[in-house]
Amino acid sequence: MNGLVPPIVSLPGPAPLDVHLPADALARYCDAAAVVAAARDEARALVDQARRELDAARQAAERVRDDAYREGAARAEAELECRRDTLIDDTVRWLIDAREAEARIAERIDARVRALVASVVEPYLGTHEPVALLAQRVRVRVRADAHGQAFRVFVSPANLPRARGALGHDPRVRIDADTALSDRAARFETPDAIVRFDLDRHLRLLLARLAGPTEETRSDAQPY
Repeated sequence: MNGLVPPIVSLPGPAPLDVHLPADALARYCDAAAVVAAARDEARALVDQARRELDAARQAAERVRDDAYREGAARAEAELECRRDTLIDDTVRWLIDAREAEARIAERIDARVRALVASVVEPYLGTHEPVALLAQRVRVRVRADAHGQAFRVFVSPANLPRARGALGHDPRVRIDADTALSDRAARFETPDAIVRFDLDRHLRLLLARLAGPTEETRSDAQPY
């Protein structure tokens, strides 16, 4: 071989197309394809950024809506609490006024009732047979004791026969006279306690209480 290229007269196969693409045109085509690819990449980036911004905007809108809801609920709760406090104050004030009115009415009625009861009780207790009243109270004490222990009842000498007639049927009761007792007084003794009955004192305390409490009646109202 001497390195010489013989001239080519013909090539086997079909003839080439009529379109011929010069090298500079091919270069420009490649450059355009690269520009298009770059544009597509930038477009994708812009779309992704737009989606992220849209999601962020939606989240911000949800936070704003939630904050507004909480703020509105808090404001409504505060207003409701204020109205409830006002209603409670009005109700309490109304109840106080109503109770004061009831107390004044009851005080007036009680005064009239006390006067009426006193006008009836005083002559009844003042003139009633004292032995019958004392015997009634002794019977209450005897019935209240379920242990069956013995009792002693002391009355004035003048009331001794009638007291024995009223209470002598109970074998647990022993009736004796005590010269220190008035005809309207008696003493009831058990192993555990001593109870004194004084109808005049009872009547005095009752009338004093019907007339209204005083320092004297409060100091006189002691157990005996």
